[in-house]
Amino acid sequence: MDARNAYEYKHMPNVEVLKLVNSVEIIWNKFLTIIKTDTYQVNLKIIFEIIERVDKKKAHYKIFHNGMNISEYKEASLYGYWISKLKPITYISNKEVNVKDVNEAFAIFFVLVTIRELKGMTDKDFCFNKSFVKSLIYSLKYRNLTEEALITIFDTFYYH
Repeated sequence: MDARNAYEYKHMPNVEVLKLVNSVEIIWNKFLTIIKTDTYQVNLKIIFEIIERVDKKKAHYKIFHNGMNISEYKEASLYGYWISKLKPITYISNKEVNVKDVNEAFAIFFVLVTIRELKGMTDKDFCFNKSFVKSLIYSLKYRNLTEEALITIFDTFYYH
């Protein structure tokens, strides 16, 4: 019997899931300081689903790519992909402040902050082209980017 056919996904321990939720929350709070508003709500049920989907993709790589562990920046790209697709953030205020495409913007912010931290860079050292970010936000929202496409795009930031 082929081991790939016998594999059954094992859920992450709750402690690990909660650590990841905390990591997402830390980056979310950094994002809020930049957009200067707290009129958004994050749906934790969707965050749990995103964590599970990323974990399943990591398991997929282990099974189908000869035991391969994906790097942290690739994992961050997967988080960015699922944040943009499942849209865990909703606008909850009648105030005029509203960041258009907040899920896509946060997805990109999440990946870039993670890459910056992995590389040990400061905000000043880690600059990126704003028109590129706008284009990527548009692409995440209106185009069909795959997980692998997003990983490839963020490769350029990690290896630059």
